[in-house]
Amino acid sequence: MALRKSAPPVKGKASAPSSLKRTAAPSQPAPAPAPAPAPAQPPATRSQNTPAQAQASSPNLPAVPKELAETFAEDAQENMTNVKDAFFRVSIRGGRFKVGEDIIGDNGISFEAIILREVPVNIFYLTKYDPSKPVNPDCWSLGGMEPDAAVEHKQNDSCVSCPNNRYGTGTDQEGKRSRGKACRNSRRLVLNVEGVDFPVLMSLPPTAIKAFNQYLKMLTSNVPPVPMFGVRTHFTFDTSSEFPKPLMEFHSILTAAEYLEIREYRMGADAENALNAFASPSDIAADAEETEEHAQERMEKGEKEKF
Repeated sequence: MALRKSAPPVKGKASAPSSLKRTAAPSQPAPAPAPAPAPAQPPATRSQNTPAQAQASSPNLPAVPKELAETFAEDAQENMTNVKDAFFRVSIRGGRFKVGEDIIGDNGISFEAIILREVPVNIFYLTKYDPSKPVNPDCWSLGGMEPDAAVEHKQNDSCVSCPNNRYGTGTDQEGKRSRGKACRNSRRLVLNVEGVDFPVLMSLPPTAIKAFNQYLKMLTSNVPPVPMFGVRTHFTFDTSSEFPKPLMEFHSILTAAEYLEIREYRMGADAENALNAFASPSDIAADAEETEEHAQERMEKGEKEKF
């Protein structure tokens, strides 16, 4: 079947990886263009929508020799290997999409992005999780296949066969057995968002996983099938949900030039570093803190999702 557009396509010309950051509209009207700087002035700073840590001015370096441009670009990926504060997470708290402290897209209600990567995340606590006193999980998996090597209280060798990863093992807010899972299943998305210099990480709550899987099935059932990183995705909230629940919809297909650029970029150092920048136990705990209210809602309703 052919893809149906649920939102109007983004207008504008195709561009290189740096231009792939144009997928979301700014939350406030853009300021009037500044007068052209004198030749001796440094380049202007980045957009006000860019998080503070990423607002450094472009360096006024001499021109790179043309014969080294391609090699420089490839080797420069090593620069950001250990720079964690350049990467950010998308927050959904309060029913607004934010990167850092900045509201993104249409006043935080919706935004467009390119999904570069997606990774399952499992989080387990031996005792009831208290969002007011966040602690590191007892067992977790970044990948959803097996416990992380740093886990001290491993519950099972495999996540797939783990008893805590079965329906009916969860507990509600009163500590009573529920139809949910004791192990929280989340999904991390690495996104390319306008105004942010590097890929950002977004953690989907358990209640949004079914909608995300359905979205992927829709893309795959198209003729021909379309990869998730071959389109711009429209992110919004389910207004019928009591808590913020992200929904994903098809927005527009990338041009051939954009797709070839993003196809290489998604497997490069930036996307990989965005994942690794939030791989510590405390970062995994932040996933639990972000999705706790959704996990509780899902367990209380006894919602059983098929994956």
